[in-house]
Amino acid sequence: FASQASTVTLSGWYQGQRDIAYPGRPLNADWFDTWNASLNFAHAPAGGALRSFDATAYLYTVDHGMNNDGKPTALANPNRMPPFPMAIETLSRVEMLGGRASAEFAPGGRLVLEVGGDGYTGLHKASSTNRNRDTGMLMMERLIWGDARLTHGGVFTRLGAPLGPLTASGTVRLDLVRADADTASAFFLENASGELAASEANLSGALTLSVPVSTAWSLSAGVGSVVRSADANERFSDRAPSKRAQIGAEFMGDPGIRPERSTQFDVWMEASYPRWRGALNVFAQRIDDNITIEETNLPRQSPMSAPTVFRYVNGDARYRGAEVSATVALSPVLSLSAATAYLHGHDLTLDEPALGVSPLRGDAGLRWEPSQEGRFLEVTGTTAARQDRVSGTRGELETTGYTTVDLQGGLPLPAGLFLRAGVTNLLDAEVVNHLNARNPFSGLTVPEPGRVLFARLTARF
Repeated sequence: FASQASTVTLSGWYQGQRDIAYPGRPLNADWFDTWNASLNFAHAPAGGALRSFDATAYLYTVDHGMNNDGKPTALANPNRMPPFPMAIETLSRVEMLGGRASAEFAPGGRLVLEVGGDGYTGLHKASSTNRNRDTGMLMMERLIWGDARLTHGGVFTRLGAPLGPLTASGTVRLDLVRADADTASAFFLENASGELAASEANLSGALTLSVPVSTAWSLSAGVGSVVRSADANERFSDRAPSKRAQIGAEFMGDPGIRPERSTQFDVWMEASYPRWRGALNVFAQRIDDNITIEETNLPRQSPMSAPTVFRYVNGDARYRGAEVSATVALSPVLSLSAATAYLHGHDLTLDEPALGVSPLRGDAGLRWEPSQEGRFLEVTGTTAARQDRVSGTRGELETTGYTTVDLQGGLPLPAGLFLRAGVTNLLDAEVVNHLNARNPFSGLTVPEPGRVLFARLTARF
């Protein structure tokens, strides 16, 4: 297949991680093993109506183990049930097979047409055991995901065309989804709504219009309605931990949960001058059948979890926000950049602030880069405001703001090596990101690390 107009690329990678501490979570990550392989065919003919054709097939697996080593539950506690030290282990595996293909045509003039499709099938398995750490006796074994399979296939088309002074682009997409699980625990089947199997047909679309205001400025507007289907956790988890909320609680899936539909309107302006460029974007969004969580009276699976078990449910929510960014060249080797973002969310179903909304945040950086070789020195400041709009019914706590300063530099070395080194949180400020977990044992929000020195050496060959 390979030719001057075509390329075939076979790629693969492996990533292994070991001994990852999760402060504030009931378990730590013992290991991650991720394998990925893909095959890509790209064709770009020199002439004709077909501009390009691209097809990719991929396969990846993720194996993941967690345990409670170093957690309070690994120690004996006569005031807890059970009082003996526990050895808790959770094993999970995800197998994913998928692909994507698309073709872009230029039938004539400035008209551009793209058609394509993509799909995947994923198998999710997870189970957990709890043993007496002293004797090794098995106290409990439970199923978290029972061979849950999600299969997703979609087709799409995109059309771009000039409309007088405007440039218009529209996309329509149809997705078919099938979700099922071979088995589930008796507790899950008793407390879940509906059947394990579910099918969906979801239609999405978007339209964007752009107009040049001048040679340096452009104005654009877009509207779209996009559907997101629930993932394996949201459908099938049986009182499993999640990063969805601050608190280290257990979460119950719902196989009958509906897909959420996000309808959003954006307006943005962009400027590009020889010495500076900038962008401003404002948007409003409504999410129907928003996938969120609510409290239940279900019993928790583990005594190390927060007392309340949450369930994934549907609701409605509304968001609005803005983003501003700019970069200025102070000299040929020195540039100044700044950006800020704000998001406001409201849960319409519960009539309270939406869960997990980050506060107002701003960044500013000064970068010195004297050559094209990659040598640079950069200092960056980040400020986050206090977040007092929180979801009280779902255990979310207010967080204070913070300001940090980071410093890093890069230096190219012989033989294709590149050294990057620096320090994050140079002033050793106390930083609590709003979405950080709360320690289920102390109830306190877990802060970020303080001052951290790092060095990274990369090689290109």
